[in-house]
Amino acid sequence: MSSTLGANSYGKSGIRLFHVARDGDRHEVADLTVAVALEGDFETAHTVGDNAGILATDTMKNTVYAMARTHGVGEPEEFGLLLARHFLGAVAHVSRVRISIQQHVWERMSVGGHEHTHSFRKA
Repeated sequence: MSSTLGANSYGKSGIRLFHVARDGDRHEVADLTVAVALEGDFETAHTVGDNAGILATDTMKNTVYAMARTHGVGEPEEFGLLLARHFLGAVAHVSRVRISIQQHVWERMSVGGHEHTHSFRKA
């Protein structure tokens, strides 16, 4: 009996990230849900139990947090590209990275007709 291991991927979804940029008096917020999926040659993990080329899903989550802290979030598309490039360069067995980002919108609150510099409410 012969078996063939097909293409496979794994990852971490539902990574909640709430980032507050406190540059100066005016704060900015980003509220995102991020999903990371890695594809590549993970055959030895399935055939001989060698997980050396596997990046733990908690490491994926913590990497999202660390990249946001180090580089900020900015535009979700740019943050997604930053994450994809990082994961492609960090794990030798990875040949493709899919990043999905859902942005949750917050609006700046107004006080007496003037926008508040660091108070928000969910839109």
